[in-house]
Amino acid sequence: MCVALQIGPAPRQRMAAPDRALREAPTAGHDRVVTALAALPLSFEPNVGQFASDVAFLTRASEYVLQLNATEFRMIVRGAPAPLPTAAQGASGRATPAQALRFSWRNANRQAVATAEERLPGTANYLRGRDASQWRTGVPTYARVRFEAVYPGIDVAYYGNGRQLEYDLIVAPNADPGLARLAIEGAGARLTSDGDLDVEMADGRTMQIRAPVAYQERDGRRVAVEAGYRLEMSGSAPEVSFHVAAYDAALPLVIDPLVYSTLLGGGSNDGVDGIAINAANEAFVTGSTNGTDFPVTAGAFDSTSLGEDAYVARVNSAGTALIYSTFLAGQARDRGAAIAVNAANEAFVIGDTYSADFPTTVGAF
Repeated sequence: MCVALQIGPAPRQRMAAPDRALREAPTAGHDRVVTALAALPLSFEPNVGQFASDVAFLTRASEYVLQLNATEFRMIVRGAPAPLPTAAQGASGRATPAQALRFSWRNANRQAVATAEERLPGTANYLRGRDASQWRTGVPTYARVRFEAVYPGIDVAYYGNGRQLEYDLIVAPNADPGLARLAIEGAGARLTSDGDLDVEMADGRTMQIRAPVAYQERDGRRVAVEAGYRLEMSGSAPEVSFHVAAYDAALPLVIDPLVYSTLLGGGSNDGVDGIAINAANEAFVTGSTNGTDFPVTAGAFDSTSLGEDAYVARVNSAGTALIYSTFLAGQARDRGAAIAVNAANEAFVIGDTYSADFPTTVGAF
């Protein structure tokens, strides 16, 4: 089943006019960088002590954090910041808090074994506190996670499609797809006339999950199988099951239920304010972030977020990996506004800071 997530009501505008660095960037180069950044794949980190014990894997996108285990996936959807004030409306409104959604597989196998697949080149590092024995470095990342036998004969696989999240129900021959039932906690739900599922969050935003798609592989080609949702109430929680039309039970069946598109009107305050491109078509990016989960690389100059921080990142020409990424900030508000790069691939950044402890070098003016 294929599902697109769209959360309304309206996209957030971070600034009224583009930064000068963006205005002066060549259109083709800017478009290429935006495309490359959007193409960075989702990655799944195994829990090696950096998360709570009930999290097996975790992945992050700009609009949500996803926690996985054998019986559920939990989504923390980032809140929307307060809208900027306008001359007509005066002071800005209130920010929207983050929303926690829990999708639980009813009566699932708690002992389902998780297998990480398709190793990615990047690693994650957690340097928290002064006790180095508690740091976690070199955590591998993967493109796909598969939980085996969540139900008898049914595996669940999570993976990224670009920056979008998908999961598949992989039904073995002669297994019963009707066993899979998904309870939605923390939101309401309703089926639309088109067969889509609208998940209605407490703050009024709506997550739209498109009608499902199912298929079988036969003689080297995909054969579509008609599929849809059934929605019932189980206590106070909506519960979704999957119905499929007649199919060849001697062959595996794949139900592809969930694809997330861009979150409209939400997300943390992460912004790209300056872009430069070197001769190898690598992107050098600066801006500001409020996200403590903003990705930094091993050996970064500054790997700890202290609030609204400036960052500097270098992305490879394919847009598939970070060459380096670091915060550049003190304890107050900092922002990278523009960036340039020389022939030696050294980055030059300007911006503004409110931090009395912003890092300076020995002998600086």
